[in-house]
Amino acid sequence: MTRTKEIAFPSRSFASRLSTMLRVDARRMFGTPLFWICLGIAFAIPVLVLVMTSGFGAEGSAMFTNTWQIIGSESANLGAMMNINLMYFLMGVFVCLLVAEDFRSGYAKNLFTVRARKTDYVVSKTIIGFIAGTLFLIAFFIGGVVGGSVAGLPMDLG
Repeated sequence: MTRTKEIAFPSRSFASRLSTMLRVDARRMFGTPLFWICLGIAFAIPVLVLVMTSGFGAEGSAMFTNTWQIIGSESANLGAMMNINLMYFLMGVFVCLLVAEDFRSGYAKNLFTVRARKTDYVVSKTIIGFIAGTLFLIAFFIGGVVGGSVAGLPMDLG
């Protein structure tokens, strides 16, 4: 009589699965042109808005009177839509396209059938989306400073 040895597969912890998913998602995010295009858009929007709205028109008709107004949203005019609130829209579009690419390429189907749980996928995409959103906000802030300098707007909060 032969004895068969049982093969035991160790159960991986949530932290282990999540760190693997985060590494893969970060590699996929930073490797896609979509991320770099969105990061460039996040930088270019405040530069273009500040230069185009403060450089043209009659005296006193400038939409922004200082550089930091593009960060806040206190006005109820067209300027309320041309500030950092655009980053919410850009981030939503980015996450939707990132997830859609996973399903289009078959990556998600392979991932769910082989090893990952849906909760791991959602948590990983949420963290990667948060990291991307933070980088978009930093790019917007840097673009606002550059745009304010090019437009000749003051840097005071006055």
